[in-house]
Amino acid sequence: MSDDQKVGQALGDATRQCWLLRRALKAKISEAERLIAQAFEGGIEIDPADIAVVRRARHAIWHFTGSEALEIALDRTLMRLVKQVRYPNAQVAEDLRRADELASYAAFSGHNLTPADIAVFSRARAAQKQGTWDADVESAFYPAVDRLASSTLPVVAETAGGEARRGARRAIRIYTWSAVVLTFAVVSLSCLLFTVNQVSDDVLHTVQLNDAGSMALHNQLVSYGENIVVSKQKTDRELRALLGSAYQETFESGNATPEVIDAREKASNELYALSNSQPALQIKENLQQFATNNRQLFNDVHRIRLIGRVLNLSVTNRYTDRDPDCPETAPKAVLVPVNAASSPVASDWICDQKRIRDSLEIKVPMLQPVVNEGKDKDKDDDFSLHPEGVIKDGFVKIAAYQDIRAMALYGREIILSFVGALTGFVLPVVYAWLGACAAILRKIKIECETSRFHPEYSKVGNRSHVTCAIIVGIAIGLFSDLVQGGKNISPLGVAFVAGYASDKFFYFVDRLVDVIFPSRQAGSGPVATDERSTTATVTYSGLPVSGAAFAEQVEKPKFT
Repeated sequence: MSDDQKVGQALGDATRQCWLLRRALKAKISEAERLIAQAFEGGIEIDPADIAVVRRARHAIWHFTGSEALEIALDRTLMRLVKQVRYPNAQVAEDLRRADELASYAAFSGHNLTPADIAVFSRARAAQKQGTWDADVESAFYPAVDRLASSTLPVVAETAGGEARRGARRAIRIYTWSAVVLTFAVVSLSCLLFTVNQVSDDVLHTVQLNDAGSMALHNQLVSYGENIVVSKQKTDRELRALLGSAYQETFESGNATPEVIDAREKASNELYALSNSQPALQIKENLQQFATNNRQLFNDVHRIRLIGRVLNLSVTNRYTDRDPDCPETAPKAVLVPVNAASSPVASDWICDQKRIRDSLEIKVPMLQPVVNEGKDKDKDDDFSLHPEGVIKDGFVKIAAYQDIRAMALYGREIILSFVGALTGFVLPVVYAWLGACAAILRKIKIECETSRFHPEYSKVGNRSHVTCAIIVGIAIGLFSDLVQGGKNISPLGVAFVAGYASDKFFYFVDRLVDVIFPSRQAGSGPVATDERSTTATVTYSGLPVSGAAFAEQVEKPKFT
């Protein structure tokens, strides 16, 4: 060990010793102040010099200005206070205080007090104040206390005094605040579980609907696209036939021959008829419902992310390597709407509001043919409103659904796993703790009404009650199958039962050992080896038990 380490260790030891001495000095000052308070309550005269010493010691503790002389003076003052306040000794002084409290309770609760006992208590108090306690006073005092205690049973001195009332108020305050906090926790967790279950059901229902409709919508879009291609190819063939006829010169001069106009009107009418056909109407209905489900699922993903933030869980987009929280400013360069969710891009489409709307909302009118013969060339022609654009937009919806579906199911599994842990292990403990607080508050109420609250025993009993309730809340999940009417117990449940009744478990092991390895008595013959003759008996406290019957009892429990 180096010199620096030795110096550091020495300083640490010195600091620790100073802290221990300071704590001991604080305890002495607190004891002296308590004795002075008892003297004031009992009417015992205290030397003002002793009070001044205690006050100087407290001031020195506050300002770190203590001295050896002050510590010696404090020790002497404490000894004098003990002799004055706890005369003739600490036990007798405590018995006098408890006797006074019990006598006061008996007088105000209708118990019969004899004048002789009251006179004995008065002489005992006077003897303590005057310092004239002797054997005659003590021999008369304790029999009177015994008679008084017998007349007030089951109320005793500890439960009838002021300490019991202060302890009851303290216990009520502690368990009331505990019940309030636990109630808040239960209500918060219950609301969270309700919200999670609702979101989970919504996600599952929406996914089931879109899973069933996505492939049907895909096939309908493909089929309708083929119909459009066939219709346009037919129109092109007719126009090419006209262009190759005798009207070629007229067509090139103006493209306004009656035959060409009729052909184009016929093509337009065919497209209009195709847009209002039964397959087109079915596509419109399915696409609108599919987009509605996509928007609902996207909102559910947002709610799942909010729940994940509350639970400190990260719910990310599993198709990207980005942080789940989008930047505040969206990227300026975006793709055209028809490629909103299906094309590879540098940024996630969920982080761009325009691309979100393009991927989730439908364009109207749907599948409406737009025939532009060149006479409105200056007019903006939105390709997304063309039947081909609507078909591509439908494929975009399907691509966006795959992304949203992955996020929704992934987030749903995360929050359901966390909620399952809360439901199975946290909530039972909280509910058991809350029930223990309710039972303790009810018991304190009854004990206060009957003056039976004990400052020490009730405290121990209440804490034991809470501890046992928490243990039961932890272990109750191990017996869920039995509670629901099953017949099996998990190995963890068996372990808990064995720990709770360890003595009976060892008795069970002893009986099992006696059955498997029966002891041979003196003078008995060899043990039979035939399995059919294994009828060894086990005796416990004079009660014979056959081996077959015990084996049947052993085989009854089924553990999973």
